[in-house]
Amino acid sequence: MSKLHSLNDPMVRQLAWACFAPPLIADFSNLADKVTAPAFELHEDRYQRLLALDAQPAPLHTYMAEHCKSQRLGLVFESLWHFFLAHDPEVELITHNLPVRDGGRTLGEIDILYFCKQRNRAIHLELAVKYFLATAEPQVAGDGFSHWLGPNSLDRLDIKWQRMLSHQLALINTPAAEKALASFALPAVDQEVAIKGWLFHHRAGTTLHPNLNPQHPRGLWWPRSQFLQEHAVQAWRYLPKPLWLADEKSATEIDASVIALSEKRPVMLINGEGERIMLTPDHWPKSIG
Repeated sequence: MSKLHSLNDPMVRQLAWACFAPPLIADFSNLADKVTAPAFELHEDRYQRLLALDAQPAPLHTYMAEHCKSQRLGLVFESLWHFFLAHDPEVELITHNLPVRDGGRTLGEIDILYFCKQRNRAIHLELAVKYFLATAEPQVAGDGFSHWLGPNSLDRLDIKWQRMLSHQLALINTPAAEKALASFALPAVDQEVAIKGWLFHHRAGTTLHPNLNPQHPRGLWWPRSQFLQEHAVQAWRYLPKPLWLADEKSATEIDASVIALSEKRPVMLINGEGERIMLTPDHWPKSIG
């Protein structure tokens, strides 16, 4: 990912991170039948196209302004993927956010359908971007994914995965989805899942679920009082939630309002080396939710 630091435009850097950062889960072999993680290599041709876009980023800025009216991380993440797949010559974007309806009832959406020219296959791609913090004990006995809680503590990796498996991936096999896909005249469709984000480990160490990617983006989380006692705040900068897809170049100085906010909910800090931490209320996760 060191190549990405040569990019200057913040939105182009977010695009590159969304599509080429290591996923949180790279191996689905014992989690779901015939599901894989997308493998878009940042080879030299793609890197040169990123450099060209970085030099003239107006097409990306225009696309995002027209197609992504929200600052919600999930919607920004999806829109960046839509732009990438629409412009990468190795694939063809067939459709995205395809509603699946049964009569007057909407069952859900198919995130992305694209055609991979190298594999000569149609692909159903489901996307997610998540930020989880490790707890000492699993929330569900025997489920290693339930160690990982979102900043609001109601979101959990095990819940997200079960939703992905039972609804988002299963949706395409329903009669309603077959009807929605009929007009595309697709052959058999492979399935991929891209779960990107960051995992914030416990300072004492975290036992990793075997399906978590060893190369996942990672940081630590700290209770605010302990962190403020042991660390120099001036070495860090603040990334507000709408910029969690961004990097240290988009961060701002930490002021009293950021410290006050950390009494209420976790906040993300980043240093000049790109290292990230979550600064949490002292009694997180009990104090949030």
